[in-house]
Amino acid sequence: MVYLQQDAFDEIDACMSRERQLESFHLLKGLIDADYDFKDKDAARGFFTEITNIYKNWNYSAPGSTDFDRYRKEIVDLAVQHGYIAPSEA
Repeated sequence: MVYLQQDAFDEIDACMSRERQLESFHLLKGLIDADYDFKDKDAARGFFTEITNIYKNWNYSAPGSTDFDRYRKEIVDLAVQHGYIAPSEA
């Protein structure tokens, strides 16, 4: 939902640079591979719904912009709250 699905009507999301695609792929791969600690199914669903929404907003943000950096940090911070260990470049 956040990597392959792009918005053809959005100037930024319609065509990402190779570098941006790699950054997104590596972040997403880390998020997928992580071991999370959720108290129940509802908590897991809520986490993935929230992180998906933030990730989509990140996709709409221009690299180097304040929003770009803020959304990326929100993604990592939210994941860390649930057990994700951010790589050193995060």
